[in-house]
Amino acid sequence: MLKMFVDGLLNRKVARRNLARQRREDQRREYWSSRLPNPGPKYSNCISPRGKVPAGQEDSIFFVKLPLELRIAIYQRLYGDLTVTLSFFDDPDASTFRVKGNHEEWLFSFPKTCLLAYLESTECIYKCITFHCREIACMQILPCFIAPTWLQTIQSLRVHFPVKGIYNTPWQANLPPQNEETWEKAWDVISSMQGLKSLVVNLTAGGTLVFEHTETQLSKTLKKACGVQTYLVSIDWPPSSSAFSDTNSTPWELELRHFAV
Repeated sequence: MLKMFVDGLLNRKVARRNLARQRREDQRREYWSSRLPNPGPKYSNCISPRGKVPAGQEDSIFFVKLPLELRIAIYQRLYGDLTVTLSFFDDPDASTFRVKGNHEEWLFSFPKTCLLAYLESTECIYKCITFHCREIACMQILPCFIAPTWLQTIQSLRVHFPVKGIYNTPWQANLPPQNEETWEKAWDVISSMQGLKSLVVNLTAGGTLVFEHTETQLSKTLKKACGVQTYLVSIDWPPSSSAFSDTNSTPWELELRHFAV
């Protein structure tokens, strides 16, 4: 009788803890959904020409003395070796999550001087620089902050994603932004970037076991990106399947980084 009483107390205690944890997870999911920006680009750092004809800038030595080809070469030299790291911001003063890049003020200081500078240099900016996404949620909401034209102009992208806990059913599911839905929506955006020529994906397990089912699901999502000239997938665990290494079905080159054995 005493054992049944003690077992009942323990079961109720476990049930209360599970209920409290479930409530916290539900609150996190609701908060995440409420803070996602609405679909539709906001062009936070873009100037929309709206069909306007740019002024000739006759008083500018840069535009008058230098031919267009030389000006383009200067833009390419200026932005060619630059990497912009995209960061995910949860600003309590903003109505939604935001994406920002380092060097943003410097990058767009010249394009914002006049419409002619914008039209000439902005395409070079998005073509030449490498975008580094350390938080996969950035890719999910990036179309809300970059005009569609420039999103399709990006040629070089690096993506980092920790795979711990993802697709590990029936265990506890990850919460956003490290969950399957965020990962898959981000790859819907990446696969839509038609101008992409270089794609590097860095997957990290942090010493945890990655199951064959997880590798298969990750590989399936990675295959959404097609037609990329340079496609590298890097993992830091010993693969348990051929999902990443099967050269007949994978469009990428696989890199095995150092991992614990």
